[in-house]
Amino acid sequence: MKRIIAIILSILSMFTFSACSDENAVLEEIKTYEITGEIRSLDIDINAADFTIEQGDKFLVESNLKYLTVSNEGGVLKIEDTLKNAVHYNGAILRVFVPSGALFDEVDIETGAAKLTAKTLTAKSLELELGAGNLQIDDLVVYNDAKIEGGAGKLTVKNGTINNLTMHLGVGALSMTAKLLGDNEIEFGVGNSNLTLAGGEEDYKVDIEKGIGSITMGGIALSSSCSKGSGETAVSIKGGVGAVTVSFQK
Repeated sequence: MKRIIAIILSILSMFTFSACSDENAVLEEIKTYEITGEIRSLDIDINAADFTIEQGDKFLVESNLKYLTVSNEGGVLKIEDTLKNAVHYNGAILRVFVPSGALFDEVDIETGAAKLTAKTLTAKSLELELGAGNLQIDDLVVYNDAKIEGGAGKLTVKNGTINNLTMHLGVGALSMTAKLLGDNEIEFGVGNSNLTLAGGEEDYKVDIEKGIGSITMGGIALSSSCSKGSGETAVSIKGGVGAVTVSFQK
């Protein structure tokens, strides 16, 4: 609960400070950034934008963010909005094009109030830190480990295969359908959430710590903390304030 309160205060302070600033973070035209050299990882840190990761013939960045820096640092495509706490992000756009079938060693994305949409994203390691915006990934594959810190927006993963997921949600909701592997830890926050685990209930060992909100698993409402299943994939679930529904999909 302390973490949820901290997220709310952080988001409120961001917008309160921004309201005192006249800085415009958006250009009138969209700039194109050509990327040269081999790219093995992504490191993206932006405040606010309509942010998409799209397939293309090569690595390319398009944006109208005024203070955006784009560079290849030893195989890491680093994209950063260097202006902090600006208020005027209306119409901000960031489009990152990656070649079809790209497998990244590491993907590290931190956003403020951005809306992030990706058709596909494949990485060995993934770290997402989300603020007040929404996230939607249609197809997510993570081979080694994934860490997701949710903020106040909705997080949607339509289809995924994720190894060793650690996910902490804030005020936003979750809608995820994924095959989880290895050891996984999910801590829910305030919003209502739906988690669909690909495979049968027999594939998972689920430890549930019930919070203030409700938890329904496999169509059965749970009245207390419990452990279910003896499968190879371990999933630790900590309930929050909202309603959580866990289901299975073969």
